[in-house]
Parts: sequence; C-alpha cells; structure tokens
Amino acid sequence: RRYREALADVEEVRFPEDPPWEHTHARHLAVVMVEDRERTAAALRDDWNVDTGLHFPLCHELTYYRRKYGERSLPAAEEAGRRILSLPLFPGMSDEDIDYVAAAVREAVKA
Repeated sequence: RRYREALADVEEVRFPEDPPWEHTHARHLAVVMVEDRERTAAALRDDWNVDTGLHFPLCHELTYYRRKYGERSLPAAEEAGRRILSLPLFPGMSDEDIDYVAAAVREAVKA
C-alpha cells in the first residue's frame, strides 16, 4: 500500500488493478507497469542501487505451452509483459526503505 500511495501521482507508473469484489490480498510482490522497463530497471540499479525483478513470464511463450498449443500472438499480454517490473518488497523492509525506492522510481521513470 505504501508504494501505491507514494507513487499515486506519477503518471508513468501504473499498478495492477484490484478486482471489483471484496477481497483480501497477501501482496508478496510490488509489481508496477512502466513505459520502458529496461531503461527504468537500469536507472534504478545504476543510479540508485535498487534491484528490481522480472516476474510472471508470459505463459504462451513458455516451451510447454508452445508445444501444446502452437505459437500464438497475444498482443495485450505481450505489451504488459514488456512493461511489468517488480520493486523490492521483503520482510523487514522499513517504511524508509520503501520511501527511498519510491523516490528512486519517481526519478527513474522521468529520466
């Protein structure tokens, strides 16, 4: 929640939408969508010493699914897959740590 609040006004950063129904979410990843994932990840790493992750490979691009169903083009999934980036989130991460990463993201997406 802290990342969402800290980056709410940054147009270049989008968060996955929560479903419209009542739910509880055990967030174990802090996934954002940015315009240029590679450039943003590099700026975070090189300029701010912030590591990021790439999670959620596209299922239709995995070998098993390609063999079973053949090659397919899923443009919306592919676009999302090119833009998602996982920010640091781990037990023991302080509010100050999250604030630091959020400030770094704010700068990195505008670089």
